[in-house]
Amino acid sequence: MRDLFLFCILSILFSCKPSKEIVFDNSELSNEQNVPDWVKTHPISSSYYIGIGMVNKDSENLEYREQAKKNALNDLASEISVTIKSNSFLYTMESNGSFNEDFNSTIKTEINKNLEGYELVDSWEDESIYKVYYRISRSEYHQKQKEKKEKALRLCYDLYLKAVAAEEKSDVSLAMNLNARALLSIKKYWNEINEYNVGNKLIFLENEISANIQRILSQIKLENIDKQFKLSFTNKYSNTLIIECLFNKEKISSLPLNLSYYKRAKYTESSKRYTESKTSEANGEVSFFVSDLFVSKEQELTIDVDIIKILNIDGENLNLMKGILRRFPEIKLSIPIKLILPKIFINVEEKSLGEKSSNKILTNTFKENFIKNNYDIVDLKPSDGLTLTIATDTESELPFGSSFIPAYLNGVISLKNNKSGRTLYSKALSNIKGIHSTKDKASLKAYQEARELINESIFKEVLMTITN
Repeated sequence: MRDLFLFCILSILFSCKPSKEIVFDNSELSNEQNVPDWVKTHPISSSYYIGIGMVNKDSENLEYREQAKKNALNDLASEISVTIKSNSFLYTMESNGSFNEDFNSTIKTEINKNLEGYELVDSWEDESIYKVYYRISRSEYHQKQKEKKEKALRLCYDLYLKAVAAEEKSDVSLAMNLNARALLSIKKYWNEINEYNVGNKLIFLENEISANIQRILSQIKLENIDKQFKLSFTNKYSNTLIIECLFNKEKISSLPLNLSYYKRAKYTESSKRYTESKTSEANGEVSFFVSDLFVSKEQELTIDVDIIKILNIDGENLNLMKGILRRFPEIKLSIPIKLILPKIFINVEEKSLGEKSSNKILTNTFKENFIKNNYDIVDLKPSDGLTLTIATDTESELPFGSSFIPAYLNGVISLKNNKSGRTLYSKALSNIKGIHSTKDKASLKAYQEARELINESIFKEVLMTITN
């Protein structure tokens, strides 16, 4: 009886197992069938722009719903295509690839920022993901965009008129700023034809504003008051540059300029590009003090108008305006430098073994280097020039137990300002050794060694003294 009872219990347990598995499978099938179609496949509609946003759920992402909404609106905005119409302002800029890239980025940002009238259609989630479905009526969106465009065109035309008025008063900075603001006020529509009705006349706003900017820039002139910029040893290679700023032949203030040239890098023979910015005063003039110039025959000063600074545009629109301004020529003035180098008189006192030397090795070495660097060597001592004195001699001694004879060169190389009488440079030459079979040849060898020293370092030191 006991065995029969046990057998019955086991039969009941085994008969229940397959029934449980069948119920589990049906549950999974049911869940799969309950997933909305829009979760599986992105919907397409001729009446609505649609955006689907998805976010992975995890313990760290507590604001996943808001993030999903943001993703959905980004997706929705990407459906709103931007087509470039022929003869539009953007079409004329198409050759500039970087400009179009900046424009597309700006338009995408503008669409995202100004989306309105969208509605939540549905949301769905499971243990790992959350999805949300937003849409906006195509007809309602385009109607609102049309109204916004009409408002933007009115603002643009108003700014355009104010820019024309500022130009008539020769207020260059205000006129340029107003033109830029007018252009940027309709940047969302640069890909379209933007006609504006003025009385019985239709005008293309971007074209009119571009013509304004071009006309203003073409009337800005820069002039060097002194006509020539001189730098010399006398003024220590420093001078004041005065630039006159004109608009339509009238002096203008508040015009930002950049001066650039190569300065001498400290403690080296190299140069570095230097730029200084200033704004014209009430008298239309800008003064720059030029100093520490890298002395070179090819040097010139470059002055240009900082048009970006005139526009006074914020960072968001900066790249767009830079792209537009590339269409217009720069306003630049190149000023050659008249470099007046001091005349050099060489006072020769080269001796060999106590006697005057006819070779003049060191003198000729200095002459060659000075001429190579565009300095004039003169036969008479100039009152406003420089005198280089070479006072050297050699001495020898008999060798002990050797057939070679040594000679030693000693002396001083100095540079003096003839006008002030001040010594600018002095270098002692001490025991420069030459060895040969005779005293004369050993002396010559010592002078040859001294020549190498001049070429390697001494002349460079003399030259830096003159140009400092």
